[in-house]
Amino acid sequence: MLNYKFSSLNLTIYEDDSFTSHSSDNIRSYDHDYIGQDKSVNQVGVLVSENDVVIKSAIIGSDGGKTSVSKDNIILSGDLLFIAAGDTIFKLKIPDLKLVYGIRVDEASIFGIHQMDQDIIVHGELQITRLTNEGSILWQKSGMDIFTQVDGTFFKIENNEIHVRDWEENLYIFDKNGNTKTFKWR
Repeated sequence: MLNYKFSSLNLTIYEDDSFTSHSSDNIRSYDHDYIGQDKSVNQVGVLVSENDVVIKSAIIGSDGGKTSVSKDNIILSGDLLFIAAGDTIFKLKIPDLKLVYGIRVDEASIFGIHQMDQDIIVHGELQITRLTNEGSILWQKSGMDIFTQVDGTFFKIENNEIHVRDWEENLYIFDKNGNTKTFKWR
């Protein structure tokens, strides 16, 4: 579970794998249900509260590989909340938690999202993606293998360049326009 401050409001983001859309047996109900089916592999609850009273709530959900709620999968930018869940990026407006968009950006799973200029860089299992703030995919890049390693992931943004390693420890460096600047075999 993660907690953020937004003006005088508190934002709580957590995994809610027990929720089933259209069911009266849920532990918690939500003002907005953005799952799109009865159940998803990745389900994330979002609460907006003031003085410990919930004023708006939403649940988002997607398939793809299981992701956890973590600081790597959340961006709070002004009155916008970006959340990576499974294979999808969700953009919600705060405080009403209205869905701006939900876009599938990786065929497997998302490991992290990062801000670059006004856009979002998505570190996916199969692709590195640059997504505009409006939800358009500017570019996507794949590697020779999945973008993770046995001992964790290597991903960083430095000097407007994206550095990432794949399973075989090959190094890729992409510029902000998606051009491959460097590729190094391990």
